[in-house]
Amino acid sequence: MSTFSWAVQSQSGAARKLGWPQQRLSAVEAGARRLDIMEFFQLATVLGLSPERAAKLVLQTIGLK
Repeated sequence: MSTFSWAVQSQSGAARKLGWPQQRLSAVEAGARRLDIMEFFQLATVLGLSPERAAKLVLQTIGLK
């Protein structure tokens, strides 16, 4: 079962919902640009995650929960 539901179907759709240029999201995905905490939670929300669930996944990934 998927961890979250896809709220958008494409990178350009996510960028549009965020009000970001598509190139910014592409750079984030490629690892060429980092997100600040507010951008992280905005992106998580667009992808269908609550801020709480996104934070929990990060903590699990780094082994803190």
